[in-house]
Amino acid sequence: MHWIDWVIIGALLAALCGVLYWCQRYVKSTADFLAAGRCARRYLLTITSGIAGIGAISIVGSFEQSYAAGFTPVWWGFLTGPIGLVIAITGFVYYRLRETRCLTMAQFFEVRYSRNFRVFSGILGWVSGILNYGIFPAVSVKFLLLSQIL
Repeated sequence: MHWIDWVIIGALLAALCGVLYWCQRYVKSTADFLAAGRCARRYLLTITSGIAGIGAISIVGSFEQSYAAGFTPVWWGFLTGPIGLVIAITGFVYYRLRETRCLTMAQFFEVRYSRNFRVFSGILGWVSGILNYGIFPAVSVKFLLLSQIL
């Protein structure tokens, strides 16, 4: 690498450290870190839940779906989009979560239901996560192989 490359990396690292130092004054507790200081309302929670669903594997999956089925799933996605937005804006689950002042979904399950349900949902989440991370490489490889053929 040339010196200009190192300068670019150093400048980006310095900017990142500066932003982190500036933001540190807003995060004083666990509630600040996990729940935005409990100040987040419905609209902010709607946006954050939507952004959390976007990732590389989601984009690859939508490309794969369009490649296999054409534009029909896109049409159905347009129909389900407004329905999901209305459900999210009403605060279907998030409102109750914030009302109980729980910081995590696991804590919410224990407060609202029972400890056994919390353990069951944790095991279910772990198993689905393991299966999900087993599928990620297979989907990525298939997508890359198809893109090389085309």
